[in-house]
Amino acid sequence: MAKKRIVVMFNVKPGADPATLGNLKKMMVEEFIPAEKQAPGLISIEAVERYSDPIPHEPNNSASDFAFVELWKDAESNHDWWAGNMFSPKSARMKEVMQKFKAFMGSPEGKYVEFLDCHFSVIE
Repeated sequence: MAKKRIVVMFNVKPGADPATLGNLKKMMVEEFIPAEKQAPGLISIEAVERYSDPIPHEPNNSASDFAFVELWKDAESNHDWWAGNMFSPKSARMKEVMQKFKAFMGSPEGKYVEFLDCHFSVIE
């Protein structure tokens, strides 16, 4: 069965407080990643600073200040966990984390964080 690889990338815009990247990373490492690790079908997840996508066939082969990389046993596991909507996953803990993330992105500090892209690829 084909595995699903997901890369979610962020940049911090010019003019941001130097702590902004650290605060984003802290939220992801301390909140998002532990909650995501509870997902059935998730094989691995890791936070990466200064990420550059090494897959040449990806449509946006760009670099970012921060990313997290997930590997799922299959696309169905990922879809089932998120229930098709990133702000209403099935897990109560993940819903709580996503509300914190949404609040951060809507805050004055979060306005300096740019969501770059979310790459999906299939690994045979």
